Amino acid sequence: SELYKPFNTTTKWFFAPRGDATDAAFKIYSHSDPIADYRIQRADVGADVGYAFNHFSELRVGYEIGYYNADLLLGRPDFFSYSGRLGDTRVHFLTDHRDDPVVPRRGYSMEGIFRWYDTNPGATSAFPLIQGRADYFHSVNDPASVFAVVEGGSSFGYSSIGAPQFFLG
Repeated sequence: SELYKPFNTTTKWFFAPRGDATDAAFKIYSHSDPIADYRIQRADVGADVGYAFNHFSELRVGYEIGYYNADLLLGRPDFFSYSGRLGDTRVHFLTDHRDDPVVPRRGYSMEGIFRWYDTNPGATSAFPLIQGRADYFHSVNDPASVFAVVEGGSSFGYSSIGAPQFFLG
């Protein structure tokens, strides 16, 4: 959840405090055989200061602090169980030109996030992280559209980052 609060009625600058909590199962398979079942929990709070270029694009800078817990429930461990405090400074850019936020049929959106983690469960030192995503939607006819999504990220070669930041598959 987030509160988007412009500094005043005439400025494009805003303040955005937020909070987030997730509790999800994460299953790992080899082909169609289940190997491991994890429970990943994360809760954090943060705040951003940002600038809205227009109704479609914004740039934010902020800090978030929280707690992360990943436990192996069943199976062979693919990564260690981690729990502890997390904290990161982030720079976030978003541009969204889709025709609908829930079920878009045409348009595009792009998002990029750079984070500097000062604390992450299991990490031996601070490390950077970058993530990006681009979506494109093209209307084919009245009820149908086609779309493409490209997503990726990197920890810039840092290997002792503790709790995994990316999962492929």
